[in-house]
Amino acid sequence: RRHTRCSRDWSSDVCSSDLNLSSDQMTAYFAQIGKSESGGNYAAVNSIGYVGKYQFGYPALIDGGYVKSSCKSNAQLKNPNNWTGKNGIDSLDAFLANSAEQEAAMCAYTKRNYSSMCRIGAVTTDQSPEDVAGMLAVSHLLGPGGAKQYREGQKSADAYGTTGATYFNKGKYAVAQLAPKLPAINAG
Repeated sequence: RRHTRCSRDWSSDVCSSDLNLSSDQMTAYFAQIGKSESGGNYAAVNSIGYVGKYQFGYPALIDGGYVKSSCKSNAQLKNPNNWTGKNGIDSLDAFLANSAEQEAAMCAYTKRNYSSMCRIGAVTTDQSPEDVAGMLAVSHLLGPGGAKQYREGQKSADAYGTTGATYFNKGKYAVAQLAPKLPAINAG
């Protein structure tokens, strides 16, 4: 059983090696979160303005370098002047149309959440990959601080009432149940 390492070296472009999860585990995790957030729809925009397959809000897009720090709401994502042009993404439409960039953004977002959770003690080096994936899912929903609160037994939910426990179980399921099936699926 591999355990996480809370490394500050995020130089690798491969999410699985950075998080010490296998490639199949990361693929399953991303698929589960994408399905849960948007049904896997890269062009999705929800009723409160979260965008793309992974339903990013403006703070995550600012942290990822896609949106200027002067953007103060999801509604402002509609204004092309709020986008930085990173990797050619100069508007909401450009972001929604670019699946590869959304996947890269999710990888970077997941790395940032993992690093933050390591720093604040929400994940530790003795946790199983299943638990790390569960905590990554909670941090996707509630942020790293919300994930730490979840770990400490506090109950919280997003604006739609989805709980940290629900997302923990989704992340854990992706690694424990879906990832082992990927080699057979990929074999055809």
